[in-house]
Amino acid sequence: SFSFEVPDDLEEKYYKAIVEIAGKKYEVKFFVQGVKIAVNAWLDKKLYEEGENSTLTLRIDNLREMNLTLFSRVVLGGYEAIEYFNLSSYETKELTFVVPVVFDAGKLSYSIYMTSGRALYINALYIYPKTPESAGIILYTDKQVYTIGETVTVYANVTKQGQLIMTAPGLDVNTTVSPGLHTFTFEVPKLLSGSYPIKYAFEGYLSSYPIDVIGYSARIIGSELEKTTYSNGDIINLTLIIDVNRNFEGLVKAWVFDPQEKIIGEDETNHTFIIGENKVKLSMILNISRTGLHAITYRIYAYGSFIWLASGATYFDAEVFDTTPPQISYVDATNALDENRSITQNEPIAIHAIVTDNVKVEEVALYYRKAGEQSYTKIVMTICPGCIDTYNATIPASQVTTATIEFYINATDGTNYATYPTENPATNPIVISVNLYPTPVVLNPPTEITENSMKLSWTENTDADFKNYTIYQSNTAGNLGTPIYAITTKSATSYTVTGLTANTTYYFTIRVYDTGGLYADSNQVSAKTLETQQPQPPAQFPWTPITIGVIAIALIIVISVVIIQKRKRTKK
Repeated sequence: SFSFEVPDDLEEKYYKAIVEIAGKKYEVKFFVQGVKIAVNAWLDKKLYEEGENSTLTLRIDNLREMNLTLFSRVVLGGYEAIEYFNLSSYETKELTFVVPVVFDAGKLSYSIYMTSGRALYINALYIYPKTPESAGIILYTDKQVYTIGETVTVYANVTKQGQLIMTAPGLDVNTTVSPGLHTFTFEVPKLLSGSYPIKYAFEGYLSSYPIDVIGYSARIIGSELEKTTYSNGDIINLTLIIDVNRNFEGLVKAWVFDPQEKIIGEDETNHTFIIGENKVKLSMILNISRTGLHAITYRIYAYGSFIWLASGATYFDAEVFDTTPPQISYVDATNALDENRSITQNEPIAIHAIVTDNVKVEEVALYYRKAGEQSYTKIVMTICPGCIDTYNATIPASQVTTATIEFYINATDGTNYATYPTENPATNPIVISVNLYPTPVVLNPPTEITENSMKLSWTENTDADFKNYTIYQSNTAGNLGTPIYAITTKSATSYTVTGLTANTTYYFTIRVYDTGGLYADSNQVSAKTLETQQPQPPAQFPWTPITIGVIAIALIIVISVVIIQKRKRTKK
């Protein structure tokens, strides 16, 4: 057995003691017939104006046969008043406080304490502002605090006829009122404890009048698990300690979340709550597939009206002994594998893989290399946005420069590994063909140039996927121009261009096409055709004084010879 002294400043209610024996905890409940008081508070008016004084009256009743030394505390904005007083057995005392009114400081709070500092009662009142005369309406209620099911009486004193609209939980008024005092009533529905405004509108004036409702209230003051670490198939027993302010039929629900916030278990139970602390137990069989920190979240509802009262979370570790490797179920590279097509040189290669695991995929990595290389380059693959199990990585365009690119994929869950291909991936990788651009030819300067033709010659292209040489002709340097002829024979490396215009400069380029549609251009060369040859006029004799004299002597000699010949014939 054991004993302990109960403090003399405890209020009257049930208390709980926790006793630990040999590492095991026991709970003992006991009732203390201690201090019990009743407090009522009221103000001297319903409505106030800024700057005037309000009078607060507190009536404190001692409900037990004991003498009490207490003090009260009243606060509003910068105002604070503390007053000590004594209460004999079953005595009643009224305290009065004059409090300056301010409307931006919240509610007027008042509280009663033992001299030890233990609070016996804490509450607050609204200081309601008086509406301006121009509003044409003064609205107030019969009191400030109500409980569920209680009737609220609303008074509306109007100075002119108009349309009055009022809304609140359980209240919906839209009516025409004449000058005078009007009364409206409604029943407080099932609500959470808290403040609720009566919103109203009258002829363009809008305002609200708050009231307090003592409704459903619950708080989770404790949660317990039998252990901190669980394994798959374990039964997890959760105990919740829930404090409520009233009796009601309720519902408690719980969900288990894995490290990826996926629900892997749930349970619910109906419970009859009584005022004070309640112990609620839930049990779930754990279907754990991932190692790591798990969470149990829980909520408390007022079952009849399904009002959400409180919630919380408890955490535990889970261990999964995994022997199953990840599954790589699909792989593609920019659709090249699905469509059985080649990748173009300098085209980035997007690798996609669908990878799943019974526990968790820890990492998916792509390993690739260019043709002729011995080692692989690693890229960690990432899950695509919005995807669950599709992982992506891209081989940069700058690496796609050889006839083939080889790759394989490695996935791990932290314990087990899987590869694609499954057997010897480093020596038996996936091979992607790359369509390389053709090797450009070297175009020589034109030869055998005439007035309307010239001969072109170039080096031979040796690519296996050669398709043709296409000759382009242009009249402008740097401009490819238009195709004038295509040669499909790889060894044909010359061509005579005809039909040209004399005395004109031409520019030529040889474009090599491959069977994949890619091409490469040669260097550009130019030459000018010859001018057209014109007929030459007869040469003119050079008439100079000497040539004229020589010709004259020659003529005299010729004439003399002719005369001599004629005389000889005459003599005969």
